[in-house]
Amino acid sequence: MITLPFAYARCIIQELFGIYCPGCGGTRAFLALLHFDVLQSLRCNPGVIVLAIAFVLILIPKFCKRADTERYHRVRKIIGAILLFIWFSFAVVRNIMLFNGVDMLGDFS
Repeated sequence: MITLPFAYARCIIQELFGIYCPGCGGTRAFLALLHFDVLQSLRCNPGVIVLAIAFVLILIPKFCKRADTERYHRVRKIIGAILLFIWFSFAVVRNIMLFNGVDMLGDFS
């Protein structure tokens, strides 16, 4: 598990409601991705990997000279919708698991 080299403040959603917000684990997922630990990054927050892939897919047509702008914007909206769906779905699943005694990040242990 990736440990942060500095003390970090807990999420306000964690403090107030005792659940994970969709962004919880994002910093740990990003650090794991920087260490090429893809599985750990997915475990912490898969939205980071999806965001990285979406970022690349959105930038590729930007550098093409003959990019179809209407198609480009349609694809960008689809990628954004998929990212939001994965991000919020994982937040719901992670909190359901938390209520069943499985704490994926270990913040409530």
